[in-house]
Amino acid sequence: MMMEGHYPDFDVMRSHESWDDRTQEVVFGRTTDPGGALFFSAEQAGLLQAVCTRLLADNREELLKQVVAHIDRKIASNISDGYRKAKLPDDRNLYSHGLKGIDETARAHFKKKFTELEGQEQDIILTQIASGFPPGLSWQKAPARDFFQQLLREALSVYASLPAVWSYMGYAGPAYPRGYVRIE
Repeated sequence: MMMEGHYPDFDVMRSHESWDDRTQEVVFGRTTDPGGALFFSAEQAGLLQAVCTRLLADNREELLKQVVAHIDRKIASNISDGYRKAKLPDDRNLYSHGLKGIDETARAHFKKKFTELEGQEQDIILTQIASGFPPGLSWQKAPARDFFQQLLREALSVYASLPAVWSYMGYAGPAYPRGYVRIE
């Protein structure tokens, strides 16, 4: 699904020597195999990856694994953003019920798990969840629209932090200590 970027020969990682040690460590950490899930089951991680494929319009497995791994590690560490709507469950319960709700909604519409659906069918399910009124008992514990918005926000945030995506966009990465370069 992901098209070649406007800068096919650009690779942000070529400028890694201008970054300080800590920045190199963080950015290179976003390019390595994240390993297995800490919080999600293998089935939940697969479902989350399928959802992220549709939300991010990118099917590069290595990038999607990074997105899923980041969300998984954040939830496993039980470190939240420090805020949530008053009636929302904590992130662990929100994601557990939300992922279960995705499959419940898929089964209600197509009699299949979300990961067994074609892309257009998956989009129908995600659109209904985003609207806030999907079928499924799990949505009583994790409001669909709130779950969808949090998942989308988190997935996009992680995705936009990946060096391969920076290269695709033509973003030159961290500017310090070299400073920004004006391109005309």
